[in-house]
Amino acid sequence: MAPRTDRGRSSTNEGDKYGRLNRVSNPKKADLRKQLVDAGYRPRRALLHADLEEMAHTKIHRQLAYQKCRREALQKFVRSRGLKDISLDKTNKDLAQALVKADKTRQFTKLLDLPPEVRLVIADYYLNDINHGKTSLLCPTQPPLARTCKLLRKEVLPLFFQQSRFALKVELVIHPITSHPAPPKRGTLSFDSSRFIDSIPPQSLQDLRSLAVTFGGRNLSFRQIHTTVQIDSAGDLIKAFKNHAVAVDEDDGEMRYDLISDMMDKVEDAAQQWYVQAVKEYWEKLVVLG
Repeated sequence: MAPRTDRGRSSTNEGDKYGRLNRVSNPKKADLRKQLVDAGYRPRRALLHADLEEMAHTKIHRQLAYQKCRREALQKFVRSRGLKDISLDKTNKDLAQALVKADKTRQFTKLLDLPPEVRLVIADYYLNDINHGKTSLLCPTQPPLARTCKLLRKEVLPLFFQQSRFALKVELVIHPITSHPAPPKRGTLSFDSSRFIDSIPPQSLQDLRSLAVTFGGRNLSFRQIHTTVQIDSAGDLIKAFKNHAVAVDEDDGEMRYDLISDMMDKVEDAAQQWYVQAVKEYWEKLVVLG
């Protein structure tokens, strides 16, 4: 697939952000301490901001909180991890810090040695952990686990597209608001959404289950209207954009066109219903305001 030359137009330059182990979003010391207390921690008053942030990061990602462990447990963890450069006679704080450091640099190289059904359980947990099913992903890259090797990509991508909700933006050309609105003309995908569609392997299009489609258009007379239509069980919804000019290789061009050819009417119906309802609400507000 030929690379885009207008990449700079995109407002989304961190498509992999959803999969990162992000730090806490509001790192004020008082907020960090409250989060930890609410989670059952007992942070000492003397802890520095960096220590509180590290503890909060551990809580968010459900890692073991070594600060809450007894000395015997810490020593057992050090022995089982084979940390020979740390003495068991060290203080609890030193033992905990050594274990945290070891966790940050740990590696697991035997994933491919596991049975396929076990790898699928791990992939399912991994994807649920980074997505939570609560947000819509805008122009995401493939999850890191799917980019490690061909086998894992084949196993992980179907789960990723089936379990995640993806955000698509449709830009509509609409008429000025009148008491008798005309249906909007056919919409086009925004640049970010267009780029995302281009990046989806043809075989993955059929795995899509949930899309949050946002219709937006510049109203020529009064205001800008946006709304979001959530369409679940949308394995074929991506087919809606048959007028989208995708750059495809010759060998998958026909397949992709077939996949994008059937569903535009459903999206157009949803867009028209939204627009008519938006206009109706607008005029009702005008009547109320007198």
